[in-house]
Amino acid sequence: MTVTFRVTPAMHYRVRRALAWQLMSVRIAYALAVLFPCVVIGLVVAGGESLTEALRTLGYPLTAFILVWVALVPLLNRWSAARRLRSYPGLQGEIAYSFGEESIECKSAVATGTVSWSAYIRAVENKEFIFLFVNKTMANFIPKAAFADDGALTEMRSLVARKLGTKAAPSFHTPS
Repeated sequence: MTVTFRVTPAMHYRVRRALAWQLMSVRIAYALAVLFPCVVIGLVVAGGESLTEALRTLGYPLTAFILVWVALVPLLNRWSAARRLRSYPGLQGEIAYSFGEESIECKSAVATGTVSWSAYIRAVENKEFIFLFVNKTMANFIPKAAFADDGALTEMRSLVARKLGTKAAPSFHTPS
């Protein structure tokens, strides 16, 4: 089975975001970013001020903190993803993955590589991509839209489940 696709800046951003979300440290950082304003307000209220006064006093700094996390960080990540895509020739042009019983072959405009199934430590999928991890932070990604139809995607899930066994997420073992 072979799938081909082109990586767009928007796709590259979504892949990077999804890969980052797989890391516990990133999930903890986002949880802390959400909890931090609540803790600060809670401490001020515990110190004797009213909630209204605490919000009046801390409103601007907390609003700035929230805007950085909600607006600035995602914008910087989008810019970084687009910049990285432009500077990395391996992701430019058409990419083709061929999935065999022994290995996966990847071809791009500048390189061809073959990776044995045994090199993958984990497989996960989200609503848009299949990720085949070679370590905790690096993965090959395949957009689900690259598959010709649902049957090809089901065949891919079955192949991943067969080759990776328990290293594949439960979604690969569940009939679609």
